[in-house]
Amino acid sequence: RASGGGTPERSVALVRAGRAIGRFRQASLVEECDWGLDRSKGFALLLPHLAPMRGLSRAAALSAVRDLAGGRSDAAIASLEAVSRSTRHLSADPVLVDSLVGGAILGLSSSAIESAIELGAIDAASAARLQQALPEDVVDAIGVDAALRTAGEVFAEELARLRAGDETLADDFVDQEIPGASATLQQADAEVLDAAMAKVRGFGEQAIAAMSDPDRAARSTALAAIDADVEALRASDPEVAGALLAFVTSHASLGRAITRIEDRVLATRTTLHAIAAGEDPARFVNGAYDYLRAIAIIAQTSPRLQVAIELLRQAPAAAAESMRREV
Repeated sequence: RASGGGTPERSVALVRAGRAIGRFRQASLVEECDWGLDRSKGFALLLPHLAPMRGLSRAAALSAVRDLAGGRSDAAIASLEAVSRSTRHLSADPVLVDSLVGGAILGLSSSAIESAIELGAIDAASAARLQQALPEDVVDAIGVDAALRTAGEVFAEELARLRAGDETLADDFVDQEIPGASATLQQADAEVLDAAMAKVRGFGEQAIAAMSDPDRAARSTALAAIDADVEALRASDPEVAGALLAFVTSHASLGRAITRIEDRVLATRTTLHAIAAGEDPARFVNGAYDYLRAIAIIAQTSPRLQVAIELLRQAPAAAAESMRREV
């Protein structure tokens, strides 16, 4: 982060990415976004847009830091606003992976804004704009509740396919993840399977309620308790419930990932609020940036000139007049 996006190679790459970043900013302003996901794939649903979206966000965030360092604040703030706005287009598809990538992109935005603050490139007006771009409620912004609800629905649909013996959709993907799981679930006693599935649905509803709790400590405790109940069910019925629960994510891990994003966004918003309210931006400047700029200048200095500088430092009388003039 502390480099400020300043290597020559990175600068060239960002110039080449300029048109893509411009398109990214335009797209973030559009209200609707439909990625055309094929939900008939169930657990095997492909999400080819996620990695490119993260790459675009990273490029836009880096370009914003570069622009701020170069005094191009309007372009920079437009890029940072676009990075933050783009998360709503990921959460429009209520898929848990989309939500987590949206959270990671919010983290990228926060990191870039923090770099800009430490560069001393954020004034009160810019801080006010960027504060608006970062959400107050991260869970809502990245659509965690809707994604958890959709995960439960997909889970139920996949189980129905398995029970119906729908080989084309169920066998390969499920058995790659858990060898023999599809056969286990197809052959399970209907009452046993329904009872286990009812408990799994209950875990999902509990997770949705926990993630909606603004008290993060209470949320963390509730999610850990759900995981404990999951493990207890797995231990009591390792065959049927064990096969079902292999597809259930760790609720506590999900909570920790969301909390890390919330902490970062909250810290950034707090600093932006202080600057927007009149706090001197210089108070938040990080001296490492100027040191690193100086280091970058020295690194681009020719070896011959560096030798001359060192010779003048250690034995000035031995340095030729041409060396002195060059230094």
